[in-house]
Amino acid sequence: MMDFTLTSLATITIFVTSKMAMLDIPNLSTIRLSETSASDWKYISEGGATIVFSYRGPPHPSFDGTVLRLRKQKLHQALPKTADGVQMFCETPDAAGPDDPMIEFQQNVIGRLISPEFLVQLQLVDIEHQWLENFALQHDFLRPEGRRQVDTIDLSKGKAMLATDLVGSKGCAVEIKPKWGFLPFPAHLSPETSPVKLQTCRTCMHTHLRQSRGEPAAVDYCPLDLFSGAEERTVRAIRGLWNAWMDSGGAVNNLRIFSQGEMLKPDEGESIAIWSQTIFGLNNPTLDELRESFVGALLPIIMETPVLRTLSRLQRTLDALDREGLCKLRAEAEALRSLPSDDKARLSRPTPVTETHLSEPTTTEWASFLDSYLTSNDALDHGDPSPSNLRYYILAYLLSATFKDCSLIMKLPSTHDERGFVKVIDLDPKSVNKMKGWEMLDQQLVESYAKISGALRRICRE
Repeated sequence: MMDFTLTSLATITIFVTSKMAMLDIPNLSTIRLSETSASDWKYISEGGATIVFSYRGPPHPSFDGTVLRLRKQKLHQALPKTADGVQMFCETPDAAGPDDPMIEFQQNVIGRLISPEFLVQLQLVDIEHQWLENFALQHDFLRPEGRRQVDTIDLSKGKAMLATDLVGSKGCAVEIKPKWGFLPFPAHLSPETSPVKLQTCRTCMHTHLRQSRGEPAAVDYCPLDLFSGAEERTVRAIRGLWNAWMDSGGAVNNLRIFSQGEMLKPDEGESIAIWSQTIFGLNNPTLDELRESFVGALLPIIMETPVLRTLSRLQRTLDALDREGLCKLRAEAEALRSLPSDDKARLSRPTPVTETHLSEPTTTEWASFLDSYLTSNDALDHGDPSPSNLRYYILAYLLSATFKDCSLIMKLPSTHDERGFVKVIDLDPKSVNKMKGWEMLDQQLVESYAKISGALRRICRE
């Protein structure tokens, strides 16, 4: 893989034709969601924190070519229901609350690490409570049953976000969730975990765990192939994603395909036939022919974009200690913090550690962290990290998690004269409160995979 300096990450660009430039979204002061009805918006997809709808109503200068992104909340956090099962609604929604952190985070943090050319334009809008209430009632039953059993639209929010619609236009758009693009540094791995973690990537270990539980999983896909920059390995990765999409009926979220603004499912024969004819010019193709046409269309876009190399480098340099090293550093810092003042004064290096090391980062703190990361990260001794830098490593780990969980939207060219483009989405800030869960999952993944005979373990190659 090609290498880039940290300071060059924000200057990487890719040629995109003028027809594929980002849409301009009007100033929020002119936007009123109440000018639309719930039926003007079509459910597209959702993740763990948000749900996305595409505008499909009559022509409107504020909403044409946009998607609406609403926050979700877990069912156990939602308001109670009435006797007839209808959810009660909050009388005082959070209309005056803080802006969605995603916009500020993308502008002030992500925008310093990834060229704006690869980012989607975001715009915050106010939501009238009655409008959101009606919207939720009309759309919730259209969501997948598995999602409805876990969470719901957060009716306490008074704000939502508009973004450029990358999948709702004509042609074909592909969403890929690449996941982890590196193997960990060995410095802080234990003798028990090192043989596993340095041979098999974290995503492949997670795939094994899902498969062992009978859950849909992309068993033929290794992200290190996708991140490799090698054509043969990239082809293997795309085929693996396609196979998982087909075998799971589209349930595995590593790959989603949108055609003419609609999400495709492998079992929708008529839609697949139209897609194969419209996008690839194929009539009644075999599944192998359709897969290879898909691979051939996606391959040049992936090979030409620098985004995957950027994401891989950001992930690895921000996660310099691995979960194990970060846990050790936190334990050391907490032990030092409990020492009497006289003992602290005799330490060979200062250890200004406070209980705030597990608080949520502020905008100012993110800015200070990036200043250090972009100028001093390579100078830090990651092999022997100082407890005084614990907060730095926590923020780095959180930011790495954002890049590990993001998605790519790739637009396939509709004519031979056009070139595809790539956008990075789902770049939400991660909460400090998630760290304990990540640590437990990491331990569980390694322990589960270590039970496999060494000869049968998957060897992932960077």
